[in-house]
Amino acid sequence: MTTETRNLFDQEELAGKLANFGLTVNQAKVYLSVVQFGITSVSRIAQNTQLHRQDIYKMMPKLQKKGLVTKIMGKPLKFEVTPIEIAVDNLVLEEKRRAKERISRLLDDLESLKKEVKCCQNQKSLLGKDPKFVLLTTDAEIRNKLEVSFESADKEFCIVTTPKLAPRITNIISGRINTLGKKGVKTRIIIESHTDEATKNLIEKLDRTHSYVTAKQVSKESLVPYRLLDNKEVWIALTKETESGRPCFLWTDAANIVNFYQKNFEKTWKDPNAKRIINQT
Repeated sequence: MTTETRNLFDQEELAGKLANFGLTVNQAKVYLSVVQFGITSVSRIAQNTQLHRQDIYKMMPKLQKKGLVTKIMGKPLKFEVTPIEIAVDNLVLEEKRRAKERISRLLDDLESLKKEVKCCQNQKSLLGKDPKFVLLTTDAEIRNKLEVSFESADKEFCIVTTPKLAPRITNIISGRINTLGKKGVKTRIIIESHTDEATKNLIEKLDRTHSYVTAKQVSKESLVPYRLLDNKEVWIALTKETESGRPCFLWTDAANIVNFYQKNFEKTWKDPNAKRIINQT
């Protein structure tokens, strides 16, 4: 490989890297050409980059504005390079400014979008709604649905769980239970267990951090885990698991199904053999 070919290859590679800092590839080539000579004319840049002089003349004001080159008056007109460490700092600052402006615009658009979507949802609710059945099979789906459900909850959160799944309550939704408590939403938990040891961690965690939680332990076998919010929606745990090993859920707001699970919860809660293990309310 000749020196000329190698230099051309290096220039192409460097131009590609500089393009990540907000330059076009041709602007980067022109700047690198000035870097190579320190001070040079447009004619020499054109010869070095194989770009048209007229195109280079159009690029130079943009490179000046970015603080990459300085124009030297005279005949012929020449340009002096800005040291690379200063030049790249200028590019980074410019990218930060543009990113900040873009984020600001996105936040403004987000607020507007939220209002418009809520308006559409309110209009739809006036027309009535059909019950929905949603199969939640990924961690992202479950997480997003939880956020929506917990945001709208304002009365009570009921949980039926097992010793195997109980740790997930403390690890995944204990923070949300605490947030609900601050809103005045009470949480009741029923856990299937045959020994106190099986519920020890759950008790210690929730008993210490949550003031709106009541829990009972029952000796029934084969309880189907589920969650109820405000007697408006139910999350029914499935045997299928997500990619991280968490249970998938069937979510529904169908009134007859929600009422069935609500009655089931109350019946189990009032069972004389149910042992109260947390009573903070």
